[in-house]
Amino acid sequence: MKERKHIEERIELYLDGRLTNQEIEELWIDILSKPKYLDHLKINLSLRELNKNKTRSVSLLDKKYQPWAIAAAAFFILLLIIFFNTGSNSSLATVTRIELHELESPNIKRSIQDELTGADSLLNEAFNAAVTGEHEKAISLYSIVLNDYDSFDFEVYLNQGILQFNADNYKDAKVSFQSAYDYAAEPSDEQKSQWFLGNTYVKLDSLGKSREYITKVSEWNGPFQNDAREMLHAIGKQ
Repeated sequence: MKERKHIEERIELYLDGRLTNQEIEELWIDILSKPKYLDHLKINLSLRELNKNKTRSVSLLDKKYQPWAIAAAAFFILLLIIFFNTGSNSSLATVTRIELHELESPNIKRSIQDELTGADSLLNEAFNAAVTGEHEKAISLYSIVLNDYDSFDFEVYLNQGILQFNADNYKDAKVSFQSAYDYAAEPSDEQKSQWFLGNTYVKLDSLGKSREYITKVSEWNGPFQNDAREMLHAIGKQ
C-alpha cells in the first residue's frame, strides 16, 4: 500500500514537471516493472486534459464575459456558415487537436533491467517532454531514436505525428502517420494511425486520400469507427 501511494505521488510530481532526470529514470523503472502504474499514469494524463478543457469552457462563461462570449459565439457560427458555403474542407475534420492521452507510452514489453538502455532513456525523456508541453524537444528526441535505434518505429512515428498535427505541421504529420501505419504490428495500431492519417489528409485538402483511410477505419469495430462513419458522411456531401 505504501509503495503504491509513493509511486502514485511520484507520478503526480512527474506530470507537474517537478522531478529531476534521475528521479524520472527511477520512476520509469518502477512503472515498466508494474504495468498497473502505467494505467494510472495514462488515466491521470487524460483527466488533466479533460480538466484543462473544462477550465477553458467555464472561464468563457464567467458573468463579466458573458456578453463577449455570446457575441464571439455568434461570430464563430457565421464563420462556419461561410466556410461551409465556400466548400472549405477544414470543417470536415472531426479531430482538430489530438489529445495527449493518445500518445504511445514507452513500450513496457521490453525486458526489465536495473538500468535503462540508451533508447529507453531517450523514449522516456521524449514522452516526458511531450506530456509536459515541450513538444519541439520531444520531436527532436524521437528523431534521434529513429536514427540510432531499431524496434521502436511505430510508437515513435505515431507520437511524432501527434505532436506535428497539433502544431499545424500537417505535411510532416502525414509522413509520420504513414510511417506509423507501415510499421503497425497490431490491428488496433493500424486503425489508430489510419484515423489520424485520414484527418491529416482533410487538413491538406486531399479528400480522396482521406476517404481511402477513413473508409478502412469505419469498417473496423474499434474506438474510431463511429467518428469515421460520420466523417465519411460529411465527405460525401462535398
